[in-house]
Amino acid sequence: MRLECSSQHPLGSCRMSSRKEDGVVDPRGQSWDVEGLYVADGSVVPSSLGVNPQVTIMTMAHRIGSLLRA
Repeated sequence: MRLECSSQHPLGSCRMSSRKEDGVVDPRGQSWDVEGLYVADGSVVPSSLGVNPQVTIMTMAHRIGSLLRA
């Protein structure tokens, strides 16, 4: 029996950027194009981190949520 395992961390599909031309959401997680739409998950991470992204994703989601409450 041959067993193959793999995993992936899909990142960057809603890339966070400081300019509209470079991404989908701003540094606060708000969509550049859709008013009132915020993204707070792994898709805002612009590129691979080289390590497990769980803590980074949780921290970014917490920060975006905190900004929404303010």
